[in-house]
Amino acid sequence: MLWGKSKFKLLMNSIFYFMKIDYKKVLKNRISFFGKSLIIFAFLSISGKSITYSQDSLAIPYSQLDIVDNDDYSSFEFFNNKLDSFKVIFLGENHYYRNINDDINLKFLKYLHKQYGFNTLALEFGFSRGYLVNEYIQTGDSSILELLEKHSGDSFIEFYKSLFEFNNSLSTEKKIKVIGADVERYMGLAVQQMEKLMPEGFAPDEISLNVEALRGLAGMNDSQFDYEYGKKMYQMFSSETTLENFIEDFIKKDTIYKEWIGNEFSLFNTIALSLKDYIQWRKYTTQGATHGYVFREEILEKSITEYLSKNPDAKIFAQFGRCHVSSSTQDEACGWKNYNSVATRLDNPKNPITAGKVNSMAMFYTKTPELDQLNIANKALRYLDKYAEKDGITVFEISDTVEMLKDYAEHFDFILLNDYKISSTVNERKSSYQNLGFLGVSYNSAKFNLKSLNDFFSGKGFSAVQKIVKFEAGIRENHSLYAKMGIDIMVPAEYDISDSIKNRLDYYAIKWYQGIDLTKSKILDIIPQYGIGFARMKVLGTRIKDEPDPVYNPFKDNIMYRYVNPALVFEIALEMRINIKPLSLGGQVGLLMDISGQRWRSDGELILGSPETTLRHYYFGGYLAWVFVD
Repeated sequence: MLWGKSKFKLLMNSIFYFMKIDYKKVLKNRISFFGKSLIIFAFLSISGKSITYSQDSLAIPYSQLDIVDNDDYSSFEFFNNKLDSFKVIFLGENHYYRNINDDINLKFLKYLHKQYGFNTLALEFGFSRGYLVNEYIQTGDSSILELLEKHSGDSFIEFYKSLFEFNNSLSTEKKIKVIGADVERYMGLAVQQMEKLMPEGFAPDEISLNVEALRGLAGMNDSQFDYEYGKKMYQMFSSETTLENFIEDFIKKDTIYKEWIGNEFSLFNTIALSLKDYIQWRKYTTQGATHGYVFREEILEKSITEYLSKNPDAKIFAQFGRCHVSSSTQDEACGWKNYNSVATRLDNPKNPITAGKVNSMAMFYTKTPELDQLNIANKALRYLDKYAEKDGITVFEISDTVEMLKDYAEHFDFILLNDYKISSTVNERKSSYQNLGFLGVSYNSAKFNLKSLNDFFSGKGFSAVQKIVKFEAGIRENHSLYAKMGIDIMVPAEYDISDSIKNRLDYYAIKWYQGIDLTKSKILDIIPQYGIGFARMKVLGTRIKDEPDPVYNPFKDNIMYRYVNPALVFEIALEMRINIKPLSLGGQVGLLMDISGQRWRSDGELILGSPETTLRHYYFGGYLAWVFVD
């Protein structure tokens, strides 16, 4: 054999690296799968039974979903007449996919509001955040947004702003509301909210110690951004002990607090009681007690049932973690046994308001290890994945009539397969495509103004039209925002001034570009852009001497001279591309402007009296790029 094991291993690693596949894992899984298949085949042969699945068609309804934030809900018509009878709809997610989950959450809420009159969004957060988000989307109060910004990541804030824009477009009677249904798991926001509800100045003597301690805790949380339960502040103070002492004193002296706080006491009291639940939940979890799981689901159940009791016309949509949305008791799926999620509890005769009126959907992500494992459930996901849209979201209506899907049909009504990457977002850029990296090359005809340079050589010299090759590398974020680094190199131009003088013209430029795709299309790109950078033109000359120069050039007859014209440049350009994955083909036109001095230099020194030569030129040419998903 010409190839040794090391070369074969290198080849396999290279191929599978670019295919994003771990070939060792693939081979191991395939061997394992082959062994299991033999065992299953032997068993079925002995029992005289067999199970087959169609490879050509799927026996359940499915459809692709367009989650771009627009008014087109045609892809969601798949759900028409399927969700009429439900009062609560859950969609289970994986929290690591924060960006894309927000896009789905927003589009789904808008569709359910339009089609079925859903008017409430439940957040997987505690009461205080839900209250503040609701106040913000009703009023647009910037001070509330500022408070939320101190306690939220950027993706959450963008989501809240989108909710406000949506709500602001609705009439008063159709506006949506937001509730925080979960345990108050992050104390910082709640504590600062309570501090703002208290009157200014000193509190009554009976509660002054407690009030000042809470104000101190709120101030520390604000300045240190330390909201983790039990962490030490300034290495001296415990937020855990401070909060526990406050809640204990508040419950004992609530009448004094009520008289002092006045009209804001009801809200203050609700937040305080939510923090009491927070303290209890934290004790369970820090002690490692499974009570923490049960306690949290009970709080979710209580929050939703109480809200529906007070608002009988309400319909709730909630996008929670996937473990919270199973409509029947789970074992193992969420890490422990006999797990009754909030969906299981609501879809139960003990809650007549919601029994039989809960719909559960689960979202799985194809670009995670979940689909690589060889257990029964994930075989079903791989089975569905054959019909799923790549770089998109596909919904399947689950049925227990399909043997392979019976496990899922017990827990969910619909499954969504999400083929976006973990860093993806859609609504932010109004496009449903991934970030795209690219390597490109173009061949251009460029027209310079070389008159002054040619006049210097007695009217003889270089053509105004030169050929330039451009090399570039960059990224287009979701076929919208655009950035690249480019290098221009001129095809060297030579001209004989006379029998004894020969000149050569060189040029290069290094530029940084930014632009935006006007079409936001997967197929066609129209990209206006600007660039700024450094360029340099060079004249390299040779003069043939009649006699050798024993001092300066004893070995050759020729004398070389070199002059350069450096410049800062600014460029505007327009590109049009047609994308035929993985290639991008098109053309470009542009104008480069010289924004610096136009004199020539030799050995770094400016040559006074040299011809003023601008590097300004316009160009046009063809373009080819290799495009790859980031």
